[in-house]
Amino acid sequence: MSGKYWSTLCLALGLVLGIVLAVSFDYFHVSKGNLETRESQDEIAQENRTEENLANWLYNETRVLCMVLTMPHNHESKALAVKRTWGRRCNKLIFISSQEDKELGAINVHVLEKRRHLFRKVRKAVKYVYQNLSMDYDWFLKVEDDT
Repeated sequence: MSGKYWSTLCLALGLVLGIVLAVSFDYFHVSKGNLETRESQDEIAQENRTEENLANWLYNETRVLCMVLTMPHNHESKALAVKRTWGRRCNKLIFISSQEDKELGAINVHVLEKRRHLFRKVRKAVKYVYQNLSMDYDWFLKVEDDT
């Protein structure tokens, strides 16, 4: 093959390969090493919208009180992280502690922060919820601040 025909063949192959790659990259989206089709991305986006709609519906349909046991030295760290993240999904979020904190929403149940007093703290927390909030909610979730 002469040089002129070889150059023309390489140019034609390069153009065809470039077009095929352009179409492929338009069809496939490459990000962070993952190869996903546009259809799967649309499905994921639709699924996320559906989950968000479901979460909003559940928030309005069921009344959940989340009771988080914490201690004063965790108010600004662990308890605040709960309040900023999953705690927003609760219809009512209260923190049970041995020290009141109006900004956080912590209620003082007047129990020493010792492991041996943990049952007493839970008992007083449940009593507080029962006496003050039990008629306003359908479900009650008791967790620790490291949940």
